[in-house]
Amino acid sequence: MPQPLDLPLPGYDHLPQGSLADRVRALDDDDVRRILDYERGHADRPAVIEMHLRPGISDGSRRTRRRLRVARG
Repeated sequence: MPQPLDLPLPGYDHLPQGSLADRVRALDDDDVRRILDYERGHADRPAVIEMHLRPGISDGSRRTRRRLRVARG
């Protein structure tokens, strides 16, 4: 599990939830996966996890897999 110093967003733990979407959008898929792994192991905020998901990145849940299939067509 990544530690705060290993994350691509310095100070991630202290960033306001509202600022995360724009910051994460600029990251590549590997960096987003690291953020998701860290989030799940620490605060585990459903709204934050949902905002980080994008096609190609899944949290493994049925709901997410179904949503990604629909998005892909």
